[in-house]
Amino acid sequence: MRMPLFARVGDATLGDGVWIGLDGRNEPGQKGTFGMLRVVLAEDNLLVRAGTKQLLQSTGEIEVVGEAGDAVEAGGLVRDLGPDAVITDIRMPPTFTLEGIELALEIRAKTPETGVVVLSSHDDPEYALALFKDSSAGLAYLLKERV
Repeated sequence: MRMPLFARVGDATLGDGVWIGLDGRNEPGQKGTFGMLRVVLAEDNLLVRAGTKQLLQSTGEIEVVGEAGDAVEAGGLVRDLGPDAVITDIRMPPTFTLEGIELALEIRAKTPETGVVVLSSHDDPEYALALFKDSSAGLAYLLKERV
């Protein structure tokens, strides 16, 4: 039995217990339909982004519906595509500080039905604490070395 990358992301389940999204969407606004987990991927490093996309899509359970090289672009894709989840790097242009955390908090505030995973190469607890400062609902912090 293969293990899903997202053990629980929402309210609907298919076959082997893979959770597919907060409301089971396939398309933005299409409610109650079972399908693949729709993800926007935000990563400024093109090679890391391509590798992550390949890893996610190779499961057969995840569709990367949008890719962004910075937080502003990612925010626009989330607004336009209505994904089930967003996977974002922690540091991106233009300042390479906490753009990923800021993006995650903004997404959760504006679209609480969208889950966000922040990928980081930093194992400093301060980053995770900044992400979870108000709530951990719908958020995850994952070290890149664990992927």
